[in-house]
Amino acid sequence: MRPVVRFTLGQRVLFNLIFVLLTVAGAFAVGRISVDRYPEINFGKVIIYTFYPGASPQDVEALITIKIEEALEGLEQVEFVRSSSVRERSAILVKFRDDTDYAALYDELRFRVLGMLGELPKGVVPPSFDLIETSTWLPVVAVNLVGDRSNRALTLLAKELQVPLSRIPGVIEAELSGEYQREFHIYLDPHRLSAQGVSFEDVSRALVDANLTIPAGDYQDASGEFVVRVDERFRSHEQVVSTVIRRDLDGSFVTLEDLISEARLGYRDPHIITSVNGRDCVTIKVLKTAAGNALTIRREVGRIIEEYTPTLAKQGVEAVLTQDSSTYIRASISTLGWNLTLGIALVSLILWYFMGLRNAGLVTVGIPFAFLVTMILMNLTGNSQNEITLFSFVLVSGIIVDDAVVVVENIYRHIQQGEPLEQALVEGTAEVMLPVISATATTVVAFLPMLMMTGSTGEFFALIPTAVSFAIIASLFECLFILPLHYLDFGPRPQPGGAPSSERDNAPLRVLRRGTDGLIRFTLRWRYLSLSLVFVAFLAAVAILGVSITGIAPLIRIKFFPADYNLYYAFIEGPADTTIERTDEMVREIACYIMADGPGHAARQPGLPASSSTRTTSRSSVTTWVRSRSPCPTRKTVPSKTPSLTWRPCASA
Repeated sequence: MRPVVRFTLGQRVLFNLIFVLLTVAGAFAVGRISVDRYPEINFGKVIIYTFYPGASPQDVEALITIKIEEALEGLEQVEFVRSSSVRERSAILVKFRDDTDYAALYDELRFRVLGMLGELPKGVVPPSFDLIETSTWLPVVAVNLVGDRSNRALTLLAKELQVPLSRIPGVIEAELSGEYQREFHIYLDPHRLSAQGVSFEDVSRALVDANLTIPAGDYQDASGEFVVRVDERFRSHEQVVSTVIRRDLDGSFVTLEDLISEARLGYRDPHIITSVNGRDCVTIKVLKTAAGNALTIRREVGRIIEEYTPTLAKQGVEAVLTQDSSTYIRASISTLGWNLTLGIALVSLILWYFMGLRNAGLVTVGIPFAFLVTMILMNLTGNSQNEITLFSFVLVSGIIVDDAVVVVENIYRHIQQGEPLEQALVEGTAEVMLPVISATATTVVAFLPMLMMTGSTGEFFALIPTAVSFAIIASLFECLFILPLHYLDFGPRPQPGGAPSSERDNAPLRVLRRGTDGLIRFTLRWRYLSLSLVFVAFLAAVAILGVSITGIAPLIRIKFFPADYNLYYAFIEGPADTTIERTDEMVREIACYIMADGPGHAARQPGLPASSSTRTTSRSSVTTWVRSRSPCPTRKTVPSKTPSLTWRPCASA
């Protein structure tokens, strides 16, 4: 190992240049690496949504759901298929096996379903496919346009705002939700139908035949090439009601206007109604690319909202930002910063007290260097900076200084013994090189089993061993190849004449030495007793953990998430015949009731809405989000109209 250290000391310019280049590259990597709350993970799940207007749950099951399930039979690498059929809608969840080629399986699934559309009844809206990824349910931010305006007015304003939001660099889509599907509703008069001798099928067939577009080829001339198309689609109310339903031999005819009681533009019956703080809203979810920076995107979204605020205010509309991931990212970065600052300060103070100011400075230089090199490696491997990687940095912040402490202390010991500086560097580094490498390898190996986890969970937590290993290896490189050079330039020098430098042999150090020496002498003298005590302590720890996990005795409180929650789900359930409009009305009452308590209990904050709701017709229930400032929700008396209400904290808030 001594030749390696001598080579390092002989190539001072090269290794100092490497140190500077890696530091500068790491600073650039910090600005370039994508920032997100959680890593982008493909969960290997696909949801197939199909809409069949006017169909009962039984018809949807027989004519839609079963047909699609039959088309999926034989699809390889499928773990399970789960479906639900409600009025007018079918939802089929397909889960692929873990660690398979999700993209190829998704393409094959779409090919199978789209290939059997001819077997579905006429009038079925083609299925939509949602491949579940992290960005699917966790946008960068959600922009809610809230106001006492119609859904159409809110939608038009949202579409105008959607354009600049989708053009932000790093944004893959500005997804609009909460828009009611517009339809032209025709109400036929049964008496007029009977008088004219026309059936419902005749009207339906005539409208379908009249509302069509037909490609008619193309032609070329001197001015260019043109596509010919016969477009007879309806574009106005008058075109619809003037449609001829039946022509008689005497030249007379019956139009739709002769058969209807009313015809107007309306909305499809909604199966989801959204609101914020008890008011109607339309939401734009800003979804980022894998390489996008959530903090930069959030800043641009805020700038665009400020530009559009005067226009929205004139319409009586307010832009409310919810699901703001930057709130949690900044909190994680702040936590990391404070931990690193505190760790560096404590390490510096302890080393300064026992080994001197210069030794403390040499050790602490390796901390930011290790993290900067880690950011380079994370960027090169396509990983992002998120809560998982930040947690890994906090976890490893106290480990990466261990190697440098050992090397510096051993070099300093040789200097105290009066050896020349370069000899002390060679001997001090070479003596501990193999032990330091072995200790680093054991630490890395301890985290590597997490890479064996499969599925989306394995992908999610794989960043922990990755980030930890990168940081530890970077610190090992710094302490073995860079630290001796820094010590040569800035480290303490031996006293003239070879006398050992002054030792800080103070009272605390003497106490620690006596205690350590006594403990070592005891364990060496009573070896079997010492091993027995350690073994008994190990068995006791395993027994306490086992008893606590099984619930036999709560010796250790098992809790995976903190108890200080600020986000709660309220689940409201009503009778089976409760309409979605009635459910929405009850939820709005509860939302307004919660907000009436004032800012001490619930408040609209940048992170999440004070209360928002989502209703579905698949069951007469609703989920309401409540953002609370207090650690526990105040016990409330829910209005008597609500059949059942339960509060559940959301640990992932």
